[in-house]
Amino acid sequence: MMSLRSIWYTWRRFEYWPWWFFYVPLLPVYLYYALRSRSFTWFTAANPGIEDGGFFGEEKRKILAHIPNEYKPATYIFLTEDRDDWQRRVANLPESVFPCVMKPDVGERGDDVLRFQDKEALLMKIDSVDYNWILQEFVDYPLELGVYFVRDPETRKGKVVSLTRKGFLKVRGDGVRSVEQLMKCSDRAFLQIERIRKADPRKLTHVPEPGVEFLVEPLGNHCLGTEFIDANEHLCPEIDAIFDKIVAGFEGFHVGRFDLKVPDFESLKSGRNIRIFELNGVSSEPAHMYDSRYRVWDAYGEVLKFWKQIHRVATFNHRSGAKYTKTSALLRHFLNHHFRKTPA
Repeated sequence: MMSLRSIWYTWRRFEYWPWWFFYVPLLPVYLYYALRSRSFTWFTAANPGIEDGGFFGEEKRKILAHIPNEYKPATYIFLTEDRDDWQRRVANLPESVFPCVMKPDVGERGDDVLRFQDKEALLMKIDSVDYNWILQEFVDYPLELGVYFVRDPETRKGKVVSLTRKGFLKVRGDGVRSVEQLMKCSDRAFLQIERIRKADPRKLTHVPEPGVEFLVEPLGNHCLGTEFIDANEHLCPEIDAIFDKIVAGFEGFHVGRFDLKVPDFESLKSGRNIRIFELNGVSSEPAHMYDSRYRVWDAYGEVLKFWKQIHRVATFNHRSGAKYTKTSALLRHFLNHHFRKTPA
C-alpha cells in the first residue's frame, strides 16, 4: 500500500500519472487528426515497416534485426517453440555476456526487465518463463540516452528531435547512514525502497563511504527510479547523420525512439561505441518532456509538436500506399495484448 508521501509525490509529478490519464486532455487533438485522415488509426501508417506502426505489442526481435550488428550489444533470441533447448543454449553462453539483461520480446515501460549477474541465476529463472524473450549483454557505459528520430519519407533524410539523458538511481554516502536511510531523503528514491527490499534486501543495509555515489539501480528505466533529463543542447547535424546511417536499410521506419548507451556525447557524435538495445515505434515519447523542470503544460506542448510530425509522416505514407490498420483489428490486438496474463 502506498504511503501518503508516495501518493502526494506521484500525483504532483505528471511523469508518474497513468498514461491514459495524462493523454485524456489531448483527445480533441487526436480526433482532429482522425477526422483529417478519415481514420481512427491514422498513426499506424507512420511506420509501415513495423506492425501497427509500433503503437504497442510489436516484437522487439523483429525491429532489432534491422539494426546493424556494430551498433547492438550481443543479443540472443529465445522462442517458446524452442523451449526444450533453452537450458542448453544458456549453459553454452560465453561468460563475456554476463552480467546480462533479460526482457520479454513483447512489452512496454520496462515490464519484466531483469538483470542477471551469472549463468546460474538465469538458468533458475527461465524455468518459470513461458513467453518469447531476449537476452542482451549488460553494457557498462556511463551514459544512457533516449534518442527520438524522425525520418522524412519523401527526402529519406532524418533528424534527431529529442535527446534525453537517463539519470540512474543513486545515493551519496556519508559513512553513517544506510542506503535505505539515504533513499528516504529523496522522493524519487523513496518510491523504490519496497521494490528493492523484495529484490535485494541486503542492498538497503549497505553503508556507503563518505562522498561515494552508490548505484542503487543499474537499469535505466523510469519505473525503476531513473530520472529523465533534457539533453537537447547536444543536438547537432553530426548526430542526425549517424542515425540516418543506422536506419538506412530499415524500409518502412520513420518515427521512433532509440534506447542506447555510449561512453560520452563525443562518441555519439562520431558514431563510435554506440550500443542500441531497443527501438520503439510510434507510441514512444520524446522523453525529455519528463525532465523535472518541465510543467505538465510544457509536456503537452511537446506532445502536440510531435503528433504534428507523426501525422505529416503518416499522411504522406498513406498517400504513397501504406494502409492504416483497421480500427477493429487494432482494438482486438489491444485487448489481447493488455489483458493477457503473461507477456506474449
